[in-house]
Amino acid sequence: MSFRILNLPQPLLQPGDIVWFRGNWPLQWRGKIFRISDALPLIRDRDEGIIGHDDEITVDPEDIGLNPDRDPFLYQLRIGFNDFLGRAYVRWPSNDFTMQLQDPDFSIAPGDTSANQQQLIGFLDHQVTKKENPTFLSPEPGLRFEFIWVRDQLPSFLFRGDAGSTAEDIFSKVLVRYMVNICGIAEVDDPQLIEEIRSGALLVTQALHYSEVGRRGL
Repeated sequence: MSFRILNLPQPLLQPGDIVWFRGNWPLQWRGKIFRISDALPLIRDRDEGIIGHDDEITVDPEDIGLNPDRDPFLYQLRIGFNDFLGRAYVRWPSNDFTMQLQDPDFSIAPGDTSANQQQLIGFLDHQVTKKENPTFLSPEPGLRFEFIWVRDQLPSFLFRGDAGSTAEDIFSKVLVRYMVNICGIAEVDDPQLIEEIRSGALLVTQALHYSEVGRRGL
């Protein structure tokens, strides 16, 4: 699985686009290059529940139909939230939280009230990626957080109420918009094209494995 925050509007993957799986992906995908053969974008809105002071809601994308059920397919997912009173965290397939600083003393710890400086690292909220007014061609002004994943390489999402709030009786609804682009893919086997991509002569979408984001060269 890979992820990124889109700083500028970018279209979804379309037939003919190329994706390069870089980094520590499972061997079936590692280092391989695929061309998008077909793409079907869909939007799904979900009410994930009511959250209160220091409450938690965990959502597993596989439980809501977002795990590709066969190969060769990839899902390009953009996600956005309403302005609920809390924060969202991403738990990676390795069952940990890796959106953190390189200093090990400042790692994410959702729910650790003894280390507020840690639990506020690596979260998402409405200000980062909004639910409102997305289009298929542009993520602005919402849906700025993007994943590319394949079968059985999914994160889960942890929604946590605002533990810093002094009003323990305030509750809010967690609304999530999932824009999923279902992409059929075919492996590129043209040696010349592969060399152009690997050398940087031809720019393509790079799906860098999440475990290496911010850690290359360490």
